[in-house]
Amino acid sequence: VPFFSRRTAMTITDSNKPVYADWLRDHITIIGVSTAAERDNYETVLEEMPGFIIIANAIFSLRSYGQIETPTFLFTLAAQGVAIILMSYIFMIFPTLIGVILSGLVFVLCLIPLGYYLLGKGIWYNFAIPLLTVQLMHLYFKISSGWRISVQRKV
Repeated sequence: VPFFSRRTAMTITDSNKPVYADWLRDHITIIGVSTAAERDNYETVLEEMPGFIIIANAIFSLRSYGQIETPTFLFTLAAQGVAIILMSYIFMIFPTLIGVILSGLVFVLCLIPLGYYLLGKGIWYNFAIPLLTVQLMHLYFKISSGWRISVQRKV
């Protein structure tokens, strides 16, 4: 059975014969229009698509992979704790631009593949807290190093 089949509604509305809907049995039916005048076309990552095709794709994804869940609290705490500690350690060793580059590499090489792996399992991992922590650490190092220099000059 194909994932998507398109039928015109006129076969039902313009027919004087009885409608045999065997081709609808055990299928999800979405009624939609794909004309520009209806203004139901949306720009997606792939291309411009009618709204009913976007809805069909969402239904297919939910039926195929299930609903996306958040990880358990302990997993989130452990994963974000490891990321924060690792990136903070990098900033302690390299409190300059090298630290920013290395922590960015840790993010790209570790956290993004972890996110894709978990998403394949139906779990959404939020990167906001480790990234915010790294940005705050970087800001702290910039402010504290500038403050020490200005205090030393006054003395």
